[in-house]
Parts: sequence; C-alpha cells; structure tokens
Amino acid sequence: MAPDRVAVRIVWRGGAVTELNVELPVLSLSAMPRGAEMEARILELARSGMHDADIVSQLTAEGHRSPRQAVGVHLSTVRDIRLRHGVKVEWHCTRWPTVPGWSTVAETANQTGIPQSWLREQLWLGRVRTWREPSGRYLFPRQAYAHLALSQLRAGTVCGVEFAPGVLQKEGHQDA
Repeated sequence: MAPDRVAVRIVWRGGAVTELNVELPVLSLSAMPRGAEMEARILELARSGMHDADIVSQLTAEGHRSPRQAVGVHLSTVRDIRLRHGVKVEWHCTRWPTVPGWSTVAETANQTGIPQSWLREQLWLGRVRTWREPSGRYLFPRQAYAHLALSQLRAGTVCGVEFAPGVLQKEGHQDA
C-alpha cells in the first residue's frame, strides 16, 4: 500500500462492516506517488495553451490531487508548478467584458500611439469627456473621428473633446 493511503475498517453497531482505502494528505508534491506524473501533465497542458482553471478541471477528472488535499487539485498548485518551470500563459482580462464599438484606455492608447498616462491625465483634467461605466472603466469610441480628435487635442489644436453618448456636440450640454 502506498504511504499516502490508509486502510480504514468501520464496524457499525449492528455488526455491519465497511472497509475503505482513504488517501491521506501529504506535505509536498514529491511525497505523492503520482506527483511527478501530475507535474509533467501540468506542464504539458500549460504549454499547449490551456489556462490554469481548465488544467485544474482536467487533472481532477484524471484523479490527481494537490498535496495536503484528500481530493481535487488546487488552482495554486497548477500556477506554482507552471511558474516554477517558467511556463507563461497568455493573459486575458476576465474582469470586464468587451463593449462592441468601444475601446478601453489601454486599447485606445495602443491604437493611437498616445501614452495611457496622457489619456488618463486628460480624463482627470476634464479635457476628454467620454463614457464611464459604473465600474469606473472609461471607454472611447472605436472610430477614426475619435482618434483624430485625440490627436488634435494632443497637438493643441483643440481644447477638449467630447465622446460621451447623449451629449450634444455642437449646441452644448444636453441639460442647458
């Protein structure tokens, strides 16, 4: 019997007996009988482009477990092994969904070649007014006119730009 398993025999009051083999938590991956196999599998799946949460599901379905756990694989186990071997995965934002036709500050900066810090400063100073979600994320129209307006603002040919939906561009504020 493997050192991480123990045989348990339960004798119930009526005389019935239940026998089980129970996996015990171990302190490290190297102490696990399938530890090396699990580490190799994590690296294989991570190098194929699979994200950590998907690797956790896959390994748990294959019967692997994390150290100090009787059942299942922890996300931190997968992440730690992957990072220890220098395997990086493609980052993707899971906090906010994309909004069709709109770009974030970072995307707008990449599209226009204008530094993010400058865009954020103009937002803070009120020279750029645009749509702000309740979460705090600013969004810019993903249109050529918006990029041109930002370039003109950066060049100093205009004093401010307005991208906020529902605001009248020529006649001033909608509540005036």
